[in-house]
Amino acid sequence: MFLKDYSFNPQCPPEVLEKAREFLLSHKISVPTSGSLRQNMLYAAIYSEEGESHVGEKIPCHAIIGHPTVKNRVCVATLLYCAPQADAWNDWFINRSFASYFILNKETAIEDGGIVISADIPAPLVQFICIASRAWILYYTRDSVIHWKRLVDMGLSEEAAYYFTCNFTVDKEFVTCIDHTPWSHSQIGVAGLNNLCNHDFGSFLDSFGTRTYRTDHNFMGTPRFCVDGPPPDNIFSELFNKDVEYRARICASRKETPSEIVNPFLRKTNARNGTPSFTLTVDEFFNVAVPYFVEKNMFTRTTE
Repeated sequence: MFLKDYSFNPQCPPEVLEKAREFLLSHKISVPTSGSLRQNMLYAAIYSEEGESHVGEKIPCHAIIGHPTVKNRVCVATLLYCAPQADAWNDWFINRSFASYFILNKETAIEDGGIVISADIPAPLVQFICIASRAWILYYTRDSVIHWKRLVDMGLSEEAAYYFTCNFTVDKEFVTCIDHTPWSHSQIGVAGLNNLCNHDFGSFLDSFGTRTYRTDHNFMGTPRFCVDGPPPDNIFSELFNKDVEYRARICASRKETPSEIVNPFLRKTNARNGTPSFTLTVDEFFNVAVPYFVEKNMFTRTTE
């Protein structure tokens, strides 16, 4: 199911939305000149229809989404990194991303310092949006938004740029998957990334029926986002082993021919410290893989 087709009817009272905004404003992230952005941060506040709140204080993640102390939930407030270098990413995330359909304070989110998410959607989707919102704060340096913007400027879609920069190291020697990120519990593969780019979350939303975070806080089910059936391989492994032209381009950049690779998972040279053949260096990612994706019009938005 496409997110735009999801039957969404937010029921957050205006006075509770204002309380959520007040929480964000009072805990707005100050941008340090150095050090971690995650130090001494509050990540989320859950609000009931009656205005009661459950605040997650100085915690490393959004685990409170699965352990709320308030019932009849109507919204969740969570912080954003609102520094100038994050302007382009925040504009996409708030206004055009998979999360944008369910943000209740779009017009004031930057001023507020965060987003208020409706509770009238399935709990795993609430959790996923929360995790995605904190990606630049918890896992990455401020340079991460620059990497995202670089990929977009190269012609990659905003969703694909998000997927790669939020789930893989793109500022170290090798592009490898990072644990405990929005997609770390399930690889979505080529087809799944195309679905993400088009905001097609597959059968996930249908499987929840009318159950929403308002009354059901079980957030298990994230692996079903954008993928129906068993989770596919690492996306770089899938591309390397199934896309002949992609593999040829990567091998050519290494001055190899595909036929020289007997084992597709492990190269015979020690130059890459025994990393699998499908694992890219950062140079290969930016100079070979991304131009190939753009040339072949891969991972683009094809639906409105």
